Order: sequence, then C-alpha cells, then structure tokens
Amino acid sequence: MEKSNKKKKVSRRKFLLSGLLAALGGYFGYTNRDKISNYLRQPHTSFVGERPNIIIIGMDTLRADHLGCYGYKRNITPNIDAFAKESMLYTNTMSQSNWTLPAFASLLTGLYPHNHLTCMGINKDTGIMHVQLPKKILSLAEILGDIGYDTAAYTGNVYVSRKGGLEKGFEDFYEFPRQDINVRVNDLPWQLDNSLGWLKKRRKNKKFFLFIHSYECHRPLVAPKKYVDILDPDYNGPEITGDVKEMIKRGGVPSKAELQRNIALYDAEILYSDTLLGDFFNQLKDLGIYDDSLIVFMSDHGDEFYEHKWWGHSVTLYEEMLRVPVMIKYPQSMIKGVDERRLARLIDIVPTILFDVLGLPENEWSLDGVPLSMPLSEDYSISEGKMNLEGIRMIGFRSGDEKIIIDRTKKKFMVFNLEDDPSELNGSCKKRENLKGFFDLTYKFEKTFLEKVSKLTSNTTIDETTIKMFKDLGYVE
Repeated sequence: MEKSNKKKKVSRRKFLLSGLLAALGGYFGYTNRDKISNYLRQPHTSFVGERPNIIIIGMDTLRADHLGCYGYKRNITPNIDAFAKESMLYTNTMSQSNWTLPAFASLLTGLYPHNHLTCMGINKDTGIMHVQLPKKILSLAEILGDIGYDTAAYTGNVYVSRKGGLEKGFEDFYEFPRQDINVRVNDLPWQLDNSLGWLKKRRKNKKFFLFIHSYECHRPLVAPKKYVDILDPDYNGPEITGDVKEMIKRGGVPSKAELQRNIALYDAEILYSDTLLGDFFNQLKDLGIYDDSLIVFMSDHGDEFYEHKWWGHSVTLYEEMLRVPVMIKYPQSMIKGVDERRLARLIDIVPTILFDVLGLPENEWSLDGVPLSMPLSEDYSISEGKMNLEGIRMIGFRSGDEKIIIDRTKKKFMVFNLEDDPSELNGSCKKRENLKGFFDLTYKFEKTFLEKVSKLTSNTTIDETTIKMFKDLGYVE
C-alpha cells in the first residue's frame, strides 16, 4: 500500500494544471463556465496533450462478491480479473442507491441522490416519471465536452436513457432498441459492437469519453444456454427463467436446487459478459486505445438471492445490494493495486477523473464525492432508496465498519458491525446515544431533498410501451 500511495502522489502532481490555469479558473468562477471551457480548449500547456481518453463501463446489477478479483470461488471472470490486475481495485465500496437511475446519476454527477434529485422513478398508476436529471446539474459528459472531448454513450435504455435525463452532455447518445419487451434479449453485444464502430469512425485528433451501460446481468437472466450448461449441467428441477417476479410469486424459502439454479443463471450472465468484455478489451488494444486510456469498470448495485428473504433489488440496503465493483485502469497502468481501506463510492469517480486525472481546479465544482487518491473529508457515506415527495423513506449509513439502515416504510432501524457480521444477520434494533449525529444528518439530507424537489416541475409522461418495458425488468409491478 505504501508503494501504491506514493505513486498516487506522483501521478496527482503530474496531472495538475499550471498555477495560471487554476488562478484563471478561480477568477472566472463556476457561473462563467463557458469562459473556463474556452480557455481549456486551447493548448496553452503541454498538459493538454497528456489528457487520456476515458471509458466508463457500467454493468448493471453486478455484485462485487461474484467476481474472482473480489474473492468469488467460481471461475467466471478471467478477463475482468486480468483487467483488475492492471487497475486500482477498491474492495471496500458502497453504491449511493439500490436501484439504477439514482445510482448512475450519482456516478455521472458526483452527487448524492438527495442533491441530484434523479431518484423517484415512475409512478405505475399515472405513468409519470418524476424528476429527470435537472438541467442545472452538470454531468461528467457536459464538463468533458466543454474541455474538448468527443462524448458518446451506448446504454441499455429504460432508466439509463433520455427518459431519465442521463443523455445530458453526450453528443452521441444511443439506447438499446427494445421494440418487443416480451422478447428477452442480450444487450451487451449491441453496446460493445456499436461502441467499437463509433471508436473506429471517431476523429483521431480528439480525445473521447465513451460511456457503456448494459443490463446483461439484470433479471430476467437470459445468458446463452451453453454458458448455463457450463455452470449447472445437471439441473433437473422445475423450470426457472431467472425472472425476479417469478421467484417472488413462488414465495417462501427456495429449495437448495432452486437457489443454486438462480445463482447459476446469474453467474452464466457474468461469464457471458466476461467473455464479451475480454474480446472488447482485445479490440481496444488492436486499435491502440487500451493502454493510453483511463478505463473505469463499475456497477450501480447488486442483486439479492434471498439472503434477507427477498429477490432482486431496490427493496433493501444490505451489502448484497450496495457492495459493487469499482476498479480504475489508469493510462499505462501507472497506478495499480488493491485498496482495502478507502471506502470507495460512486460519487468519488467524477472528482477522481476531473481533479486527479485532468487536473481541473477543484474549487470550481461543488461535489459530494472526493478523489479516490484522498481520504474522505468526512468519515461516512450514505445510500438512499425509496425517495418520493414525502421524503427519504430508506437510508443506509456507513462509518468505518458500522452500518445503519433505516426503513421508514417498514419502521425498521438496524445497526450492524460489518467486520463481525459481514452478512448483516445480527443487527441490533436498539438506538444508541452516539447515533444522534447520524439522525441529524438524515434529517438534514431529507430537508435538502424536499426543498429542492419542491422547486422542480420536470415530470415526464411515459407511454404504455415503455411502462411495459419497465415491468419486464421488474421495476414496476
């Protein structure tokens, strides 16, 4: 770790802009972003030539503990594991939400859900999507576009879409064409193939930011049969499709065979995705892109296999939901290793890119995240779920090994020590005196959320076909 930390400091100095640029950034200020961007477009320093291409790969619903590099015993991720060895991998991680839209909005803005407000989803009765990413909230794509990057995204549609407002800042934004929601299909080949096509046609004299999002590991689980057969060739129990609604309707405790089959279907999706990603990384190398690029590999949340008597996601804030993979391959793998101590959050990825890698002046952006090269300024992190016009109905809080979950809908309050109880099976419901600060924070966050959301009117009516698409993925009953 000492050697890795030393490298971080060297890299951070290497990537800082000159004092003149920082001074100009401070002078122009955040509200005069155009003036800053105009200056940054000009090659006044040699630093401009060192800016790397940036790729973010977001695998929806991918649990960290199902990857070999995070200790999984089943050998289903040889290519991701090889990528991890060339990267900085964070084992102690926390997503900022338990479902897709707010988690990816946090990734792309560096803000908690109560600050970016993209966190209430669709009302199944009215067909209204409450609160897209507000126009005044800057996204990573907007900032990179301002400093001269070409920007493109290939997403799985649904929430990571224009409907969710996540197209902000992308010159090219493409959504997986889900014409027939009743046909379960694999989407990752589409994202990777089209991304490679875009890369081959791009302007070679321009740096680029490419964002890839896939629902491949999201239920319903539809990995090609050969991958399922590799992992579970002898299954002869009842037919299981990998649809979360199917398992919820079954009710009760699953049999050992049913549980193993569900996990095999999920792992088959991971194995299939790993195979595709291995080929994608090889093609990036053939294009001369891989080594010189900053590549972030992450997920938005995990999935539950009845560990706490539930299937799927978006209902609880246990570790199977919030512990996600976070790994960053720096150009030429100049920083690599494993960090087991730093609590890595999705909101930390944007400031890592902007301040550590690009050297932009930190005082120009007000972010909740902190560059991963630095310790947390405040020793805590939160994850927010079930947010509506009444407030934050569910919140998870981490400080060191202590984790607190409040579910106001179910009137539950639980305290866990993750070192002693990593599976969160022995939570205490007793309120402790030293938790007053936590309650004060939650009330502060909720007040902020309600004040901000009351000023927004960005509701979007969703058509019936799209509502069916949401239902197919388990977001709407």
